[in-house]
Amino acid sequence: MAEGLAQTWDYADRCGADEAHLVIFDRTPGKPWDERIWRREAPWQGWGITVWGM
Repeated sequence: MAEGLAQTWDYADRCGADEAHLVIFDRTPGKPWDERIWRREAPWQGWGITVWGM
C-alpha cells in the first residue's frame, strides 16, 4: 500500500488537488464482500489520503 500512497500523493500534489483517494482491489477467491469492502484514512506527507478496499 505504501507504493500506492506515494504514487497517489505525487499525482495529487502535481495536480493541485485538495483531496486524494486510492482504491485497492482484493481479488481473493471466495472472500466475502463484507470482508473485502473497507475505508480508512492513511496519513502520507501531511495529507490524509482516503483508501478504499474493494
